[in-house]
Amino acid sequence: MTEHETASIILGELLVAAGLISCQEVDGLSTLAQFMGLPLGNLLVREKKVSRELLKVAIRLQTLIADGKISVELSCRAIRDIVRGTVLAEQMLESVSAYAENVRDCRLGELLVDAGLLSDLALGRALVESTELKAPLGQTLVQQGALTDEIVAMALSIQSRVRACIIDYKAAVIQLKDVKYIGRMPHLLQAS
Repeated sequence: MTEHETASIILGELLVAAGLISCQEVDGLSTLAQFMGLPLGNLLVREKKVSRELLKVAIRLQTLIADGKISVELSCRAIRDIVRGTVLAEQMLESVSAYAENVRDCRLGELLVDAGLLSDLALGRALVESTELKAPLGQTLVQQGALTDEIVAMALSIQSRVRACIIDYKAAVIQLKDVKYIGRMPHLLQAS
């Protein structure tokens, strides 16, 4: 399963992907939950398939997957770590929430603007065109001449380091501020 295929993953699918329960068990319990008028999660806890704490984490992860803030693979690893006892569910919730906060605050366009490499106006134009063409923002910025391939690649690399919790957002901005603009249209960088 890729992230795009599972943008709306349901709880049962997530637990199956994590290897905690089989598809057949999910199907059976889903049918029973509907018959009893219970949420699937409550029935999973009642049937001792998952703990209440693990259920809370799984529901939070499910939401983050739907929001595009975390991958299914990373979510499955988090669930398996809780089951193995290598991390407590409460600690994982805190960690996942911190991760999601970092991801939310690290959009490529905002990162470039905060680093002074792109104006709000140039970002707005690129976002409109990117949406219309269904093209990645970085590609659109290069096609518009707002930034070079090298700068976009560096910004994407730094963004991925923030999302992997290797550096924080402030450090990312500082790293990008050190980049010297070598593009063809420096007037787009002026603050609007």
